[in-house]
Amino acid sequence: MESTPWLEWRSIPAPWRSDREAQTRSRPHRDWPALRWRVAIDRAGRGRAATEGLDDHRGRRIRDASGNSDTSTFNANYSLTYDPKRRNIVKSDGLYIRGETEGTRSSDRLAVNVRDEYRLNARAYVFGQNQYLRDVFKEIDYLVAPTGGVGYKLVDSDATKLSVDTGLGVVWEKNPGFDLSTSGAVTMDEKFSHVLSATTTLTQSVGALWKTKDFDDALYQVGAAIAVAMSTHTQLKLGALSTYKNKPPTPDIEKNDVSVIVAFVFKT
Repeated sequence: MESTPWLEWRSIPAPWRSDREAQTRSRPHRDWPALRWRVAIDRAGRGRAATEGLDDHRGRRIRDASGNSDTSTFNANYSLTYDPKRRNIVKSDGLYIRGETEGTRSSDRLAVNVRDEYRLNARAYVFGQNQYLRDVFKEIDYLVAPTGGVGYKLVDSDATKLSVDTGLGVVWEKNPGFDLSTSGAVTMDEKFSHVLSATTTLTQSVGALWKTKDFDDALYQVGAAIAVAMSTHTQLKLGALSTYKNKPPTPDIEKNDVSVIVAFVFKT
């Protein structure tokens, strides 16, 4: 297998913080969202299955903008697509974040998704997927949600793509000190991309997971990014990602995490 190049970079905390965070419990809490550098490796085969998007990022120890805390972060993610150019497409992505502030752990999160799509025609498709989440500072030991449903490509041109899908399934969530919670699940996803020019592309996505036992207990993720080509094989990408858990296990847990991401993408 072809070896994967990697780089190191510095992570810089974003210059904002919710006033609510200062009111949370005295236990260590997450620090400001990090500004992270990403290296993305994309491979594509001609006339055969393609593997696209292998991301890896690592953080070094740095000091925050105010100079008041010593923060180190480690971040790693991947995005893989198996596309034999037939009806079936298999995708998987994952993200791991771990950070320390003044020697104390301040973030520890792992999210993984595996998805299989089957094309019914040029626009419609069915899918099955399994989502996994572990977040120490949202007090989620694990959240597992296998679901399946239907989707439709509202726009599918060379310049613009817009798709929506919805699914049903089940979700299990385990929180420290609580029994395992089981519920039906409803999902919704929307993805949009538009080529602004020969070198610039805009992307946006929304994802939601609701529990049928309590629709207020929902998990939302919203992201947007703009990518500018620097050469045939490189891009500079600037984006923002917001993850919101509407009903955490206890009221003193921060509901929302926002990250601003600067990414250097390398394609082969």
